[in-house]
Amino acid sequence: NFQNVVNLNYQEDDDFNGVLYWIGTKGKTQIWQNPHKMGEINVFCSSPPSRYTVPFAVVNRTFCSTSFVSGSSMRPAFWGIDLGSNRSLICTYYSLQKDGSDVCITDWSLEGSNDSKDWEILQTHVKDKVSLSFPGKQSSFPISSKKAFRFFRIIVRGDCALQRHKLPLTGIEFYGLLNLQDDN
Repeated sequence: NFQNVVNLNYQEDDDFNGVLYWIGTKGKTQIWQNPHKMGEINVFCSSPPSRYTVPFAVVNRTFCSTSFVSGSSMRPAFWGIDLGSNRSLICTYYSLQKDGSDVCITDWSLEGSNDSKDWEILQTHVKDKVSLSFPGKQSSFPISSKKAFRFFRIIVRGDCALQRHKLPLTGIEFYGLLNLQDDN
């Protein structure tokens, strides 16, 4: 079903090779705009929008001092991205940036789905006290996935060190093979 494949490889944090950057520049043909605000992707999360939960902020490519979602023991906190019905991604790398809070993110998973109901775990971090340990910290992670997904989410697992059930992120980016389907 997919006519075009774009290979978007991770080189370094804050590079211009990510999927969300590519979508926000319409294939690197125009100046970058926030892809959520453009209506090209949809950011969804476990909390309703508020002054601290601003969906477009996690794909804005700028640091936001306070940007978090909340959850509970029954429904863990998560940030998610819907690439749209005409796109899917075989993810090979992803980057996360922590907001400016003191909440330490130590346990999380990256999950993929094609229907936003059934989720497949692509990578899990357990007691990772280094990657997202201090305010503003950015880290990137290689993954080995062979399957393309339309939806991705970062979801809290276990307990965060200082505050349970919060996921304070100010940046998300994905890399890999982006499959594009003709709109026709």
